[in-house]
Amino acid sequence: MSGPGSRKGLNYVVGRDPKTAWRSEREWRSAFDEVWDTIAPELKRSGIELHAQDFQSCLCEFSKYETIRNGGRAKRRYQRGQDSGGLFF
Repeated sequence: MSGPGSRKGLNYVVGRDPKTAWRSEREWRSAFDEVWDTIAPELKRSGIELHAQDFQSCLCEFSKYETIRNGGRAKRRYQRGQDSGGLFF
């Protein structure tokens, strides 16, 4: 089942207006499968193990990125966790 972020993200990927609603879950899944079938072989050749659920999460994150890149706002401001232990910063 697709979530709102992955639906919007797939719209960006296939060149649709991000606010355009999919007519049905079946229509979204058909477009998802087409994109997935296109990129999966290249991911495998590159040694990247990505499952369909992971790709759906990527679409969601991509929609957030595109929203901000196009002048929109993030729903939440990033806050580094208290217990990060300096792992990345």
